[in-house]
Order: sequence, then C-alpha cells, then structure tokens
Amino acid sequence: MRYKILLLVLIFVACVGAALFDYTHRYSDAKDPDEVTLAGQTVPNFTFKNSEDGKVYHITDFKNKTVLVNFWASWCPPCRRESHKLTAIAKKHPHDLVLVMLSEDDTEGKALDFARSLPITANVYIAWDGRIHTAQNIFQTYRYPETIIIQPGGKIQRKIIGEISDQDVAEIHAALH
Repeated sequence: MRYKILLLVLIFVACVGAALFDYTHRYSDAKDPDEVTLAGQTVPNFTFKNSEDGKVYHITDFKNKTVLVNFWASWCPPCRRESHKLTAIAKKHPHDLVLVMLSEDDTEGKALDFARSLPITANVYIAWDGRIHTAQNIFQTYRYPETIIIQPGGKIQRKIIGEISDQDVAEIHAALH
C-alpha cells in the first residue's frame, strides 16, 4: 500500500514539474514552418466585430498602417502578460499602428472581462473569434499567444508564435520610427 501511495506522489510531482517547466519556458527559438511560410504573403481579407463599438471592420480598413493581429485567451498566462506589452506598443504609436486582439475564449464575456483591465486606446480593437475561424482557418493558429505583423500595404511581415520577447518589442518600435 505504501508503494502505491509513493508511486502516485511521484507521478503527481513529475506532472507538476512538467507543467511548471512548460509554463515558465518560452517556445524554442527555432522557427515554426508557419512563421516562415506566411512571411511575404498578402494578408487574407477577414472581418471582425469590435467589442467596444459593435462595428464590423475589414482588415483592409487598416491597409496604410502596421497591424498587429494578436490571438489570445484570458485563461492563458503568457497571453495575459503579452497583452500589456502589446497595448503599450499601441499607445506609443497611435497614428502608425493598429492592434487587433482576437480572443479565443469560450465566450465573448470572458474576453471582455479581461479586456476591461487593459489600457485600451483608439487604435486597439478587441474582438472575439467565436468559432476560431480567423485563428485556425486563415492563420493556422493553434497555440496561444500568436501575433501576426502586417506591414502597411497588407503584406505579412512575420508570425510570432508564443509570447513576444523584449527583442520583438524593440524590433516593432524600431520599424515604426
């Protein structure tokens, strides 16, 4: 009986350790094939409904600006950390950048509850990707967070899988100056 309890405790400790390792370590620096294959392509036209004003926007409405399309969920710790970095970038570049944050939460209410804690500016749009149509069908996004950088003119510059790094933030700022 003691061996069974000890075995269960060891299995539990191993599972907790693996979960903590996954939680605290960023994705590998190796490029995901999706990061490479999307670069240079014209962004597919898609729409989203802004949760603030209820208006439906086309991504092409922002063709003259740099656009960050961020896929996130309120239950995702790296997404929550990253959202503050992204809104800070948007606040610093109100005329040159648009941030579209597409929530992959189960309900729009969960997304809005978290979004209310963010410093939203006029160039930040919060939307719910209800059936994860945009995430999976258009951008092949399955892991959160992921951010698509779209250049003025509508070409995809890069897909960042995982939480954006400080280096990514610096590169975005440099590209906008």
